[in-house]
Parts: sequence; C-alpha cells; structure tokens
Amino acid sequence: GAQGVNRTWIDSTFGPCRQIANGELDWVKYLGSIYSGKEGLKAQVDIQEKKIDGEESRSIQLSGLEKLSFRIGRYGAYVCREEGGKEICASLPDSQFPGDMTSEIANKLIDQKVSGADALGQDPKTGLPIYVLSGRYGPYVQLGEVDTAPEGKPKRMAIPAGLEPSSVTLPQALALLELPKSLGNHPETGKDIKKGLGRFGPYIVHDGDFRSIPKTDNIFDVGLPRALELLAQPKKMRGRSTPLKELGKHPQSEEEIQVFTGKYGPYIRVGKINVSLSDDIKPEDLTLEQALKLIEEKAEVKAKAKKPKSAKPKASKATKVAKTATPDSGAQAPIKAPAPPAKKVIVKKAPLNTPKQS
Repeated sequence: GAQGVNRTWIDSTFGPCRQIANGELDWVKYLGSIYSGKEGLKAQVDIQEKKIDGEESRSIQLSGLEKLSFRIGRYGAYVCREEGGKEICASLPDSQFPGDMTSEIANKLIDQKVSGADALGQDPKTGLPIYVLSGRYGPYVQLGEVDTAPEGKPKRMAIPAGLEPSSVTLPQALALLELPKSLGNHPETGKDIKKGLGRFGPYIVHDGDFRSIPKTDNIFDVGLPRALELLAQPKKMRGRSTPLKELGKHPQSEEEIQVFTGKYGPYIRVGKINVSLSDDIKPEDLTLEQALKLIEEKAEVKAKAKKPKSAKPKASKATKVAKTATPDSGAQAPIKAPAPPAKKVIVKKAPLNTPKQS
C-alpha cells in the first residue's frame, strides 16, 4: 500500500541524497530523473489519481450506523439511507457534531424532509405546500418546491430558537414566511417599522436603526406598540454593558455618572474613573451625593499615588571635597584631591644618516 511505496522511495533516495550532500551528484539532474519518465513520481501520481473513487473519498462510515451513509458535499455534510430502492438524503446542521450522531437523529432528519409537505398544509394565497425542513444552518420553513421555484430558490425563513420544528403550526409557519413584516409607520418620522428574523435573532428596524427583540418576547406577538417601546430604549452597543442606574452628570466635568455591574461586583463609572462599591452599598439605593463623595475619595488616592518624590541634590563632579574634623573644634577643612601624576612623554630621535664610505 502507501507505506510500501513510501518505503521504496526512501530506500531509493537515501544513497543519492548522501552523494548530493557530498557534492558527488548534480541534484537538478537527479530530481528530474525521479520526477519524469514512466516510473517517475508524476506518472505514478496520475495513475493513482484515476483510481480514486469520488463517492468513496467523501463518504464517512460511523460505528454502529452501518445502515446510514454520511457524506461531505459542496454545501456541507449530509446523511442518506436506502428506502424502496431509492436513496433519500438530508442535510446535517452545522450544530450537529459527528460524535453525537445517533440513528434516531439521522432518521428524524430524513423523515422531516420526506413528510415535511404533509405536516403543515398549503399557503392559502398561493396554494403552494409549506415544508418544515432542516438544513446546514438549522431548521427552517419553506414555501413551495425547489424544482418549481424561480431560479430554484423558494422562500425560506429560519425557525427561531426555542421553537421545536415538530411543534410548528401552519399559522406560525405563515407568520415566519411573512418576515420581514411591516408593522406600521413611526408617529414622529412617518417611516416604516418592520420586524424580522436575522442571523443574531429577531429584531426591529426603523430607518436603518436596529433593535434586538428580547428573548422574553414572542416574535409572533410583537406589534407596533411594542416596537415603539424597543426603539425608545437606549441602543445597546456590542461589547458594552448596560448601566444599572443613571445618577446624573458630574458638576465639574459634566460627564455622566453611571452604575454598572462587573466581574467583581457593582461599581461607579465617570469618565475614565471606576469606583468599586462596598458590600453594604446597594446600587439601587445609591444617590448622586454618595457617588460624588466616593469619586472624590478615589481621585485623592490617585493623586497621592502619582505625587513625585523630592529628589536629592547631586554632588558636583567638578571638585572632589574630602571632609575631616579636628577632635577639639569639630570643624571640617576642605582638602583638595591630589592631582594625578603627569604623564611622561618619550621622544625618540631619528637616526642620523651617515654617508657611506666608498
């Protein structure tokens, strides 16, 4: 097999590689000889490539699920089974891990695809069947068939989290297929307000301004009044927490004083200053006066920590002074440091040129 082929290549190249390292063999000519030719590496790869079965190479056999065939396709993983001489396949959701796959889960996915049209009924407006299916990105409802839809793309809408596909009713499926749905006009701007279901869950949108619908709300029950309530609330920025309480503005900096909850408990934030609250202070009972006092105390502590220490004067390097004291008077007399000895300069005399005697 492959191990034998690899071993053959290793054995055949060991000697020449040593010769190349010793400078006894031209490596360009050698590599050309093993790559080209009938027995060369390129020819062997071409032969083996033709023997690869595409269906087999993208199939996965899971232990204990021999009656099911798992494959990898262009749009992700899917599972197939034989039924009535035909093969029926269904996509596997991305959230479904192979290690958690069971026969019940796989057959349920296939059954949902087969019986999806009969589970709900038809759209009263178009007469098209409504399916409850499961795809790569999870369960969804579909209006009509893929074969008869324009460009092979029937209208689809994801089923929101918390709603089991098996419990979806026809009215719920119709409501999902209506999304994004217009709820009415905003009383101040006169522009349309819609509700929809996106990648991050249900939402409200008005003039490009989005608001997430809380998980406690049922998307089917959200109407114009609730949408206006959500739009009136401060927009939650991603990566930023929502304050527990707004206390007002600082009298000097005019920055907002807010109370947040963090990893180590509640704290006050004003500008770049954070002040932790002690256990005996409840965030809901905190007043602006109390917060200002705590902020002032924190500012004083930071100011003391940043206060520079007084530097000692450096001694002059020009003159070194030695201090001595006499026993009776205690006076000290300055003594100059001895000067370094002068360096001797040796001058070599050039030799005299004496004329040569003939």
